[in-house]
Order: sequence, then structure tokens, then C-alpha cells
Amino acid sequence: MKLLPKLQADSLDPDSADSSRRRRPDRRTRPTPMMTKHLFRGRRRQIRRGSDGSIGYYVDRQTPFEYGAVLALLILAVTDALATLHIIGLGGREVNPIMKSALDIGDSYFLVVKLGISVVGGALILLHARFPGVKKALHALIALYGAVVIYHAYLITRAML
Repeated sequence: MKLLPKLQADSLDPDSADSSRRRRPDRRTRPTPMMTKHLFRGRRRQIRRGSDGSIGYYVDRQTPFEYGAVLALLILAVTDALATLHIIGLGGREVNPIMKSALDIGDSYFLVVKLGISVVGGALILLHARFPGVKKALHALIALYGAVVIYHAYLITRAML
């Protein structure tokens, strides 16, 4: 029966002489990339070392709160787009010059551009949710979109009176 050699602290060092026996480079030398084959089905939900969290990091799965916040943002974006079309039908106008040019092409094009920007933005926010400032920005966007939707409701209500 063959006995395994006793592990010493030096044998765990990637720069030690024993590291030459590795078949592949040490995967831990690089941070987790944004897009991996494990996205949405991997197991990494948080960073292992608490000290690394201050610089931001990617995970394979987001928390239910993060999914819910991005979903709320997308629902508010859809509501904003539909309310904008309704207000324009009542005689209003679009004040955002980018969305106005999309609206000049057509309602369908406006919806594709508006919702396309929102979906891509939501996906980027979700992927970067563990970076500094992203959650605060997400909360601010939800509050801003909420205010816009409330303003749309005010304009629609006022137009109906």
C-alpha cells in the first residue's frame, strides 16, 4: 500500500516547483468573466472571499431580489412606452429627442427601440449587480421610472376630464 506524501504549505503555492505537474493553468488566477457557459445554471451565487467584494464580481446566479428589481424596471419601461403612445394619441408629444425620432418612423419601431434599450440595459444591470454602485443606480432608475409612470397617469387622467 502506497502512502500519500504529507502536504506542506509550499505544495499549495501555485509558484512552487510542484505546480509544474498541473495539466492546465490555475483557473483561480483570473476573475470570473461576465459571460460564461455557467451563466444562469452555474452554482456561484456570491464571492468566496469577503475582501474581494469591494471591487465588484460576477456570479452565475442572481438573487431573487435582483431578478425582481430588474423585472420591476422592465414592467415600468413597458408601462411608460404604452402610456406614451396613449398620450400621443390624445394629442400629447414625446419630449425625448431620441424616442421622438423613433416615433416619427412608427409606433412599432418606437416600441422595439424603447423596449430593446430597456431589455439590454436590464440585462447589463443584472450581470453587473454585484459591482459597487449598481444596486443604488437600479433603485434610482426604478424610482425615476415610477415617477414617469405616475406623471403619465396624471396626464391621462387630466386629458380625460
